[in-house]
Amino acid sequence: MAVKKQSIKSSMVTFTRFGFISQGFVFLLMGGLALMVAFGINEDTEDMNGALQSLGQIPFGQLLLWLIGFGLIAFILLMIMKSIKDTGNAGKDKLGLMKRIGYLGIAAMYISIAANAFRFAMNSDQMGDSPETWSATLLSQPFGQWIVGIGGLAIIGGGIGQIVIGFKRSFMQLFDLHRMSVKEKKLTRSIGTFGHVARGIVFLLMGYFVCITAWQQDPDETVGFDGALAIILQQPYGSFALSIVAIGLASYGLFAIVRSKYETISLK
Repeated sequence: MAVKKQSIKSSMVTFTRFGFISQGFVFLLMGGLALMVAFGINEDTEDMNGALQSLGQIPFGQLLLWLIGFGLIAFILLMIMKSIKDTGNAGKDKLGLMKRIGYLGIAAMYISIAANAFRFAMNSDQMGDSPETWSATLLSQPFGQWIVGIGGLAIIGGGIGQIVIGFKRSFMQLFDLHRMSVKEKKLTRSIGTFGHVARGIVFLLMGYFVCITAWQQDPDETVGFDGALAIILQQPYGSFALSIVAIGLASYGLFAIVRSKYETISLK
């Protein structure tokens, strides 16, 4: 019985590591998209749905979409376990509970991406619900304005948290450092810092406009990933700034792939 239980845990760990690789690939896609937007290339696929749909049109693209979808399911399950079973050891104090709620928010975001990956893998041209559609639906519900507002604040909090984690380099606590060489540690610190800060900036922009949506009760104010890129691009020296963010997002993708190999994964 103990051997069987250990075998199941081992399989789950392997599945989870595959999930990190899929997450990494998604952020590499995001970085590539942001770079194309910065240089005015291929503007028709400036959001994640467009990227996934375009990916399905290249050789072996549908296979990649299936792999991304299943890999993200693994990542989603990890986030849910971190939230419900506290496998990340966040604790039960206020900060710990906020982190665990945040894990559920991350899971929700990736559920949407995974669903779209499966949709395009099955040759469906139907696009997923836009951020505006989701916010409009929520605003029409009782206490919807409060729900959207709290969601926006949670996204902002997540963005601030990502930036703090990036500068403090506390993400290094995730890894089994004894298995990493000096060069690997140095590279991981660099891409981890850059990647977390870039992701935090995008989250801050998205969260800000979700809060504006709640305040004005106007779903058209909601922006997704593509909207956040457009806002950066509209600023002074926007192309340069967006290029930096793009490289940062790609760096986070590489960081996620490093996590797949070296992170210590706890399954209770």
